[in-house]
Amino acid sequence: MVIGRKTDADIQLCTDSTISRYHTVLEYVQKNPNLDGKFYLSDNASKFGTVVLLNAKHPLCVDTKMNGIQFQVGGDLIKISYKS
Repeated sequence: MVIGRKTDADIQLCTDSTISRYHTVLEYVQKNPNLDGKFYLSDNASKFGTVVLLNAKHPLCVDTKMNGIQFQVGGDLIKISYKS
């Protein structure tokens, strides 16, 4: 799932010019078909970055123990909650 300013982004945030066209990626990865997968949040080489736990360099694994995660894209604060 792509978050960005572009009209074809999965989640479109079009009112903030500091948000890149394809700013952030939330991806579900299932390496083993017999195990549950995980969600990874990463910056997509945006100009202003994605602030996640004060580290925008590496993908962040969002798991059930986190009870939700907040991240900043441009001036917008977004929260993801994991529900099984």
